[in-house]
Amino acid sequence: MRSRVVAFFIVLVLAALGSDETRSGPIAALFPDTSEGIHVSNNQIDVQHLSDAQVRFAAAHYAGAQKPTLSDAQRLSAYNLNFIVLH
Repeated sequence: MRSRVVAFFIVLVLAALGSDETRSGPIAALFPDTSEGIHVSNNQIDVQHLSDAQVRFAAAHYAGAQKPTLSDAQRLSAYNLNFIVLH
């Protein structure tokens, strides 16, 4: 039984090493690339009740939001053209 576990682990390590040239080693294959940061989204942000300063803050600090209305999405995008809207 122990030899199966060791063999399975070796197979996993070899698969992680693979021949993909975009990787810089086995660790890069196991974890996502967060070199550009970790991006946070907001679930159903209600922009209608926020001041302009609060909307500017939300647009600058969130990567996106789910299900905003068209006017809310336009208001956020006015401060951040890369703001992601998920429907």
